[in-house]
Amino acid sequence: MNSVKIVAGFLLLLLMGCDGGTGSGGGSSSAASTGQAGSMSRFSLNGNKLYAITQMANSGGANTVQLFDITDPAAPTPWSQLKTSFGIETLFSVDNRLYIGAMNGMHIYDITDPAFPQLKGSYTHATACDPVVVQGIYAFVTLRSTAGAGRCWGNQNQLDVVDIADATLPTLARSYPMQSPKGLAIAGTTLFVCDDVAGLKVLDVTDPLNISTIEVRAEINCYDLIADNGTLIVSSKTGVYQYDYTVSPIVLLSEIPLAVN
Repeated sequence: MNSVKIVAGFLLLLLMGCDGGTGSGGGSSSAASTGQAGSMSRFSLNGNKLYAITQMANSGGANTVQLFDITDPAAPTPWSQLKTSFGIETLFSVDNRLYIGAMNGMHIYDITDPAFPQLKGSYTHATACDPVVVQGIYAFVTLRSTAGAGRCWGNQNQLDVVDIADATLPTLARSYPMQSPKGLAIAGTTLFVCDDVAGLKVLDVTDPLNISTIEVRAEINCYDLIADNGTLIVSSKTGVYQYDYTVSPIVLLSEIPLAVN
């Protein structure tokens, strides 16, 4: 058992913060230099800056990202605040971009200077919860609703593929219907999606406009994922699990069960 990966799994749970305490956010295996977290994370690292979603008093929702300088990790220092006009759900950073999953869409910020994020462009949709991961010129966004109940509203449950070749003009390339998708992770041309009672979906995204199914594990009702160098860390209400995703079907490596009341 790889203790480092297990610790990462626990961090995945700790970083969850919305939807009744289960989580919300951004992160991916493609950004090792910026740290790794699940796609539902409300934190993201870039260099010596930490971005964290915060709840402002009387704001009616989380619409602020607090920046911290972590040059000295033992003493994080508040740096500045990024205030938005939309309800922020998740954060995901890769290369020099910060992708904010919000209730009204996905917003792209340039963080070439990590201390001063600059809005580049936005992809908007009807109100829904939407974590995001990025690979190349495409962003993969899951839209989840609760049909008017809870925080997600709306009635959209789908996977959106967004063309981000031009960050100033993100464009919907294609949508795929889902049950009630939550977290997702990407490794190369393989996309993993937690789709509620439909289970864990393993998808081939070699051609993002013609995604095909590799396998569906209906018994894995997960919330979020981290794909890390051949190991898939899966978070669910029943525990944290590690799978080898270099083989098909994926193989369970280890588990830490959680007590369920």
